[in-house]
Amino acid sequence: MPRKKQETDQETIEGATVLTVRQVAAYMKVGREAVFKLLNTGKLKGARIGHDWRILRTEVDRFLLGEGQEEEDGHVDSI
Repeated sequence: MPRKKQETDQETIEGATVLTVRQVAAYMKVGREAVFKLLNTGKLKGARIGHDWRILRTEVDRFLLGEGQEEEDGHVDSI
């Protein structure tokens, strides 16, 4: 019996150092469009390879911890 896609994504996230947009969305528990918005605005760093994005897990963790996201007024951007 095949597993659900969400379970497969969650399993592949566990040991991965490089993530896809779908995996980042699952990890952050947001939609894919939110991840694309973060990537396109530069709030989340990643590499575009052809039509696909690859994001280091450390970059996702950095973003979630708010590191490097402070503006001049000291506020942290949200999605």
